[in-house]
Amino acid sequence: MLSSFCYNDDMKKNAYTIPLFVGIAIVFMVVVFTMLRRPPLVSQGVINTHILESTSSAQSVNKEWESYTSTNYGWNIDYPKEVTPNDHYVYEGLGDGKALPAVAFPLPQKFYQGTNLSDNSGVIVIRKDNIATCTPLAFTLFNLDPGVPLQHTTINSMLWTMMKTHDAGAGNFYEETLYTTGNTHACYNVRLFVHTTNIENYPTGTITPFDRSGIEALFVHMLQSFSITP
Repeated sequence: MLSSFCYNDDMKKNAYTIPLFVGIAIVFMVVVFTMLRRPPLVSQGVINTHILESTSSAQSVNKEWESYTSTNYGWNIDYPKEVTPNDHYVYEGLGDGKALPAVAFPLPQKFYQGTNLSDNSGVIVIRKDNIATCTPLAFTLFNLDPGVPLQHTTINSMLWTMMKTHDAGAGNFYEETLYTTGNTHACYNVRLFVHTTNIENYPTGTITPFDRSGIEALFVHMLQSFSITP
């Protein structure tokens, strides 16, 4: 009788346990399937331009963008009309005596207000002539991590080479996303510089994390609009 009781008890447990495991498995498969169908904003280091095409088109229709043409350096790019381009910007990230003239586009104020994003963040466009190889390495002192190749992507029929850099110090974080393209005459670098501070250093509830996806969407729109002028 004892063995019969134990057997029946085990059957009751299995009757409840098996459907439970089946239910968990089904939920897990649904979650995985959903994640696989959702394209990441950043894929293998290259910002996914396809996911943001509809956003960029809508912004253009709403006339939220202006067009900037550099007659001195032969390029054109769209930028948010609420910011003022700095066409006297000098890029000094290559060390002493290697400063390059550039144009800087600040990010709209909405990205800074009440967040841990610093107001020196923005998009910078630089041209460099007479270089042997047109890659982001010509515009930074950072080297690629061992085993990490440069990334390549095509935007509006233009071939771009891309890399990312990261640095930190004293509660500050620095990220750069560098894209380069060129022709037989020059190499062009369009870079997103993001400077943030450690949100844990602020009193709880005083600021919010910056809008990374919004900034990357803005940067993608600018990349999609970039063209080399005669």
